[in-house]
Amino acid sequence: MNIFKFSKNKSNYYKDKILVAVSGNNIDEKLVQCAGAFSNPETTIILIHVIIIERSSPLDIDNENSYNKAEKTLKSLENKIRKMHPSTFGEIIQARHAGAAILEMVKINKPRLLILGANKKENEKFDIGENAQFVLKNNICPTILYKDPNF
Repeated sequence: MNIFKFSKNKSNYYKDKILVAVSGNNIDEKLVQCAGAFSNPETTIILIHVIIIERSSPLDIDNENSYNKAEKTLKSLENKIRKMHPSTFGEIIQARHAGAAILEMVKINKPRLLILGANKKENEKFDIGENAQFVLKNNICPTILYKDPNF
């Protein structure tokens, strides 16, 4: 009896997907390049941008400035990688906590890899941040945390 037999069902678990969490800062292009390095032309690259909504506001609030910035970021990154990966697309999510939103996208899309970046905050020593810590602690798929060597 072969207990390692895999189903030939083409569910989301077997599609080649890489999820990349972007935030509109200087390392987004490096994250997308990293995704390209770990993929092949059939890989679907999903770029997600989380807009944080304060607890005092309803989640469905129209935050036009943040939405426009996120859309501009995603379009720019999509255009750069779409030549190699035509099935690349971006999603904008509004949430109270970026880490929880990223993990929800992992559950929905079932990628084989998640890539996110560590961002340096102004005038602070290096810290990977609470969102990255939350994702690394609770994630269910392999994860790459990219740190820009310039900080």
